[in-house]
Amino acid sequence: MMTSEKAGSASPVTEIDVSDTVRLRQRVSRAAKSLKVIGLLSAVTLLFDLYGYLEFLPALLCAMLLPGSANLVAQRLRSGSVRAAAAAAVWGLLWLGFVSFDAFPKAFKNGLDTYSFLGSLIFCVPLLFLALGLVAVIRHRSAMVAAGEADLRAHPWEEGLRVKVRPRFVNVNLGAVLFVLLSPLPLLFLWLSQIAQETKLFSDSARLAGYILGTWSIIFGSIYWGVRIYRRARRKALLPGSALAKKDPRPVVLYLRSFNDDSALRMWARTTNGRILPERLVRASFEEVVTDHLWGYGPVRAIGDPRARDKTAPLGAARDYTIDSDWQNQVVGLMRQACMIVAVAAESDGLAWEIDAVVKHGFLPKFVLLLPPVDSQEREARLCFLANRMAGLDFPFRLALERLRSVIFPEGRVTLICGGKRNDWTYEACLDQAALAILDVSRNRPAISPSPIVPSGQLLRELALNALTFARSSLAFLTIGTFMFFAMAVNQIRMENSHPYVHSGEERDEFVAETIKRCKKTNSELSEDVLGNYCGCYATRIADVLTYAELEARLDFKPGIMAGVRDLEVSLKEKTKMASDACYSEAFER
Repeated sequence: MMTSEKAGSASPVTEIDVSDTVRLRQRVSRAAKSLKVIGLLSAVTLLFDLYGYLEFLPALLCAMLLPGSANLVAQRLRSGSVRAAAAAAVWGLLWLGFVSFDAFPKAFKNGLDTYSFLGSLIFCVPLLFLALGLVAVIRHRSAMVAAGEADLRAHPWEEGLRVKVRPRFVNVNLGAVLFVLLSPLPLLFLWLSQIAQETKLFSDSARLAGYILGTWSIIFGSIYWGVRIYRRARRKALLPGSALAKKDPRPVVLYLRSFNDDSALRMWARTTNGRILPERLVRASFEEVVTDHLWGYGPVRAIGDPRARDKTAPLGAARDYTIDSDWQNQVVGLMRQACMIVAVAAESDGLAWEIDAVVKHGFLPKFVLLLPPVDSQEREARLCFLANRMAGLDFPFRLALERLRSVIFPEGRVTLICGGKRNDWTYEACLDQAALAILDVSRNRPAISPSPIVPSGQLLRELALNALTFARSSLAFLTIGTFMFFAMAVNQIRMENSHPYVHSGEERDEFVAETIKRCKKTNSELSEDVLGNYCGCYATRIADVLTYAELEARLDFKPGIMAGVRDLEVSLKEKTKMASDACYSEAFER
């Protein structure tokens, strides 16, 4: 982070750059996610190793300890914990040793193919990101400079600054529950339809590529609509602003914007602040990204668009609807209650009146002006429109317009908060910097490196939170493991009951021709007439009964015996023997 003083105006202007903090957070976040992946891979490896000595359920329970521990360490790592960084480094070294002395030697011994290469990437890429994140933590701590409590450099970590994280569902009601239950239906219908179909085989690479592309397009489409339904459930769980104030007693954060921006401003947002991984498939509104993060400082309230009074509220701030003659008094009342007032710059007369009220009533020290992610020309137009309404302020916004993301006014001084990219990382860092300058959040911030002696109440709370994090991660691993086990079992049943060559077509003709060719080569001692009759009969019978699960078995076709068959199911042996014996007898009878 860079801080500088700008001259050339009636009052000095402070410029703060949060780019360094954003880069640190991104690298540490990638390291934390990589540690979770390593924990999951470690759990799967341990599960397979223990399964040879224990029953499946005890082995699964033992393996569950690893992803829970990895998630707990990852969360602490995002809070800047030195102990978590040390634990992550040890875990990474252990995983590196396993990959170097066990996984890689086996892969190279069996021959390096496409699957081995992809598996090696899955094993190694998390180690790379984990190492980069740990190096970023070490470099930051070794280069720490003196910074005040209101400086983000003193609290650069993604977690640990805010006192509360927004829940996914603010209020659980029947409508929200129904939509949550409906959200997996598109993917479930797709899965059931695939189970009902027989497995397809393609000899033409173009048809195979088209089938794969079409299948994955349908899968992503099903997930997308499932996410839309899930987000509808979250909207159903929203509370009006007045009801939210009763449920959450913290001072409110007031969110001001132009009603035209409610659906116009959208951006891609990562999985955080109550959003789950599949929600990355849809673009979130700028309001949702901002208010989800502000939730950590207080319940976020806003005045709703009267034209949308009868519609389901969008994700974002909790809305209150007022009559036209009373909205200004209600806005001023919320300004008095608010610990922070956040406005998104726009060319709107209503927003201009609200900002003018902020100045006139002396609320400027707790005011934050955000510049939305729009192009430079529109950003300048929005800022010029509002700057003219902020009477009595010398506002030199042109000093850093290209990188300007927000403006605050602590103690009446203009402070420009700048950043690099116009993404969620930058805006969240700008909001954290603004909150540090406006609020006394440092007193509520959990200690990054707890001292050995802590109050018993705080210790019990920390233990409870750690136990909850561990339990949630272990339960998630158990759920994923159970689903994968069930999916593999259903897929195996499907493969065992799917006959890819039973219907006439190009694939069946090619399989029969290849089987006849191999049969003739193996039984060359038979006469030509007997060989043709036997191999034709055998290839046809095998094509009728062969399942997809048996397809990869390599058979040496020998009349009357099963030569060269290894580790085949009894059913396959019986099918092959019956077809061979019947065709052998039929060939000599002819």
